[in-house]
Amino acid sequence: MLGQIMEWFYEDLAGLGIDPASPGFKNTIIRPQPVGDVTWAEASHQSPYGLIKVRWEHPDGKFVLKITVPANSRATVFMPVKATGMVREGGIVAAKATGVKYLSRQGERDEFSLESGSYVFESAW
Repeated sequence: MLGQIMEWFYEDLAGLGIDPASPGFKNTIIRPQPVGDVTWAEASHQSPYGLIKVRWEHPDGKFVLKITVPANSRATVFMPVKATGMVREGGIVAAKATGVKYLSRQGERDEFSLESGSYVFESAW
């Protein structure tokens, strides 16, 4: 049972998951799932490419997601946001940020592809 709880913390709550199409963390899926009164979560994983880190919090009606993607790997991020185009990374519109590519709208999330690097996403939530 402990394994299921740990899996929930990593993959669901923090949002740090495996991409089945890209085993070995060559591409990481990041899809945080805030619940109830939980105001933040963070997780990390030592992959073959280096340390992957995810931290989210939602202060004052915002959702802030900090991500580190190690060298020679990528990430697909599903960022919670009220409307498309409202996500910022490093203070600018995310789709225009270096290393970030907008992919699509998935329900109440914008999907992005990230190159290796460190990112700080922010959206109204």
